[in-house]
Amino acid sequence: MSDRRPRGQSRPARQMQVGIVGAGVMAEAMITGLLADRAVRPTALVASHPRRERRAALAAEHHIRVVARNRDAVADVDIVVLAVKPQMLRPVMRELAGALGDSQVVLSIVAGATLRTLSTGLRHAAVVRAMPNTPAQIRKGIAV
Repeated sequence: MSDRRPRGQSRPARQMQVGIVGAGVMAEAMITGLLADRAVRPTALVASHPRRERRAALAAEHHIRVVARNRDAVADVDIVVLAVKPQMLRPVMRELAGALGDSQVVLSIVAGATLRTLSTGLRHAAVVRAMPNTPAQIRKGIAV
């Protein structure tokens, strides 16, 4: 069977799946931007947070799937955004170590966490770091 399409009509792009571990203020700014720019659909986004009230607020505001367990946020996603507070990094890495697939990319916005610390702690090679600044909360920020 041929995949012939009229000229100029491309195959629909696969929807990127994003999992966010630690859905605090900066992660919510990223969620807002991803959804506003239509980079992902709400159905392609899942976020974890330990507090039930926070999960309920995120689900009501953004219509995304929210979970209590970090491992549930990283299952079957393409990109994992690691957005926990630095003091929570070690226990979160212990929880996620061995749960990430080879094709997944981890984007860490954890302040002060080196690539070596992240890669070793997660037992995962595909890790990148970015540091967004606080104006990202109003979609005017940058990340380096």
